[in-house]
Amino acid sequence: MTTVTRFKIAKSFAAIGVAVSAMLASSPAQAQAVNGSVPAEIQVFRSLTIQVDRPLIFGAILSGATDGVVTISANNANNTGTRTVPSAVDVPGVPFHSAQITIIGEANANVQINNLPQALDLACSCGDVMDLDPTDNLPPGRILTLSNPGGGLPGQATFYIGADATYAAGMRSGRYTGTVPISANYP
Repeated sequence: MTTVTRFKIAKSFAAIGVAVSAMLASSPAQAQAVNGSVPAEIQVFRSLTIQVDRPLIFGAILSGATDGVVTISANNANNTGTRTVPSAVDVPGVPFHSAQITIIGEANANVQINNLPQALDLACSCGDVMDLDPTDNLPPGRILTLSNPGGGLPGQATFYIGADATYAAGMRSGRYTGTVPISANYP
């Protein structure tokens, strides 16, 4: 290749470069505007209510010579639950029953019932204290599904609480009372 040919090729490339530069400089980039929207929503549930339909009642026992346990089952057998107590301290004929609890809230919603605390106290004005260990009949996972009565009415579900009440030998007579805290939420 001769020098003249090389010069002509170089001149051609230079001319192409100038032309491309001119095109780029004279065509500014065009801005593009776009619009869109994002859907938004919120669902409002009814507040939950915990209703105690029936309290936990152990009946009566005699003060005895030994320690023992009175148990009320966490069910609704015979509309009361079942009671287990040593015969030596039993006082027959005194009413007893499991607690019946109704949760009221948004129809057809799931509700989580939190674990019941253990090692609670039943205290007497006489100064003695009895141990209370509650149980319940909730399914595994502790989720209840509230009913769906329709018509915009709230839903509800019922469960039962029983417990073991542990007494000491020679406990003083009196009324022993306490509470079992219950908490629930929409999961």
